[in-house]
Amino acid sequence: MIIAFSIPGEPGYAQRMRAAVVRGHVRVYQPKNNVISTKIIQDYALEAMQGRKPLEGPLSLEIVAYYLYPHSWSKRARERNGPFKLSRPDATNIAKLAEDSLNSIVWKDDSQVVRILIEKRFDEVARTEIRIELLTVAQPQRVEPTLRAEQGALL
Repeated sequence: MIIAFSIPGEPGYAQRMRAAVVRGHVRVYQPKNNVISTKIIQDYALEAMQGRKPLEGPLSLEIVAYYLYPHSWSKRARERNGPFKLSRPDATNIAKLAEDSLNSIVWKDDSQVVRILIEKRFDEVARTEIRIELLTVAQPQRVEPTLRAEQGALL
């Protein structure tokens, strides 16, 4: 089974919890952007699930976060710099927000995700594309290690 959906707008990412001292006590809270981004992801996920129960079993998660090209980039600069966004946010923070947002909606717990692919790209339209696939026992393919003991170096 495959669940896929696209979220329009600038991709969200997990930010660190914030802390503030209120009347002598430390108060820890989620940044407002986390709360808003989580709600948006959950709304699109609920729509994509079409009333189905959360998936059970091993899952593959693919996320492609599309950012707008900087206004200062000419067509030549776009070609020279390529399609990948190398600046912040980190890809892992994008995945963390998606994983936490999809708990109890698409899957029971994000520990079920056994394979993750994350890409950050530039495009004419900002959006986040999320694809979740329920893996079967026969599906997982072994990825050959890139470190060879006899050579002692990464290939």
